Amino acid sequence: MGTEVQKHVPYAITERGTRARYDDSTVDLALRLVALAGGKVSVAEQQLASEGIPISRGTLETWVEHSFPQRYWQIRKDLGEDVSEDVAGRALERARRADEAQALVLEETIAKYKEISPDALPKAAQSLATAKKQDIEMSQLLRNKPTSRPQIDIKGTIASLERLGVVEKAIDAEVVED
Repeated sequence: MGTEVQKHVPYAITERGTRARYDDSTVDLALRLVALAGGKVSVAEQQLASEGIPISRGTLETWVEHSFPQRYWQIRKDLGEDVSEDVAGRALERARRADEAQALVLEETIAKYKEISPDALPKAAQSLATAKKQDIEMSQLLRNKPTSRPQIDIKGTIASLERLGVVEKAIDAEVVED
């Protein structure tokens, strides 16, 4: 009897050393579904039930908070990049659809601008200017270009460099620009 065959453990062992009523693969699946649902155990419960795996909301909450918290955190961490990419992709799609809707509203506004009450024109113009500014900023952001131009205090920067000994005190001279 030199070789022992390892027995399959039918139950998952919790982080507290107790036995769960489900096996490791079921626990992992359930914890993944909770993570993918943003921590909403009710959503995971429904998804599991639709697959014929009846695990109560209370059991899922206990697993996440007490029985398998480190396992859950690790699963959530591992899924983080996938979830972030999914959310970013959906946000970009909504932005594209919102852009299409904005274009339709803009076209309709242009087509009917003469029908706009003179009292409402300043507000309409301001709304269009705000939308244009936001669109330009978003365009710059998506192209990895700056969305603002920082102001630099040249005299203050030179004074700081002089105090630090990086540069010698400059002679007061008139600056001539070409």
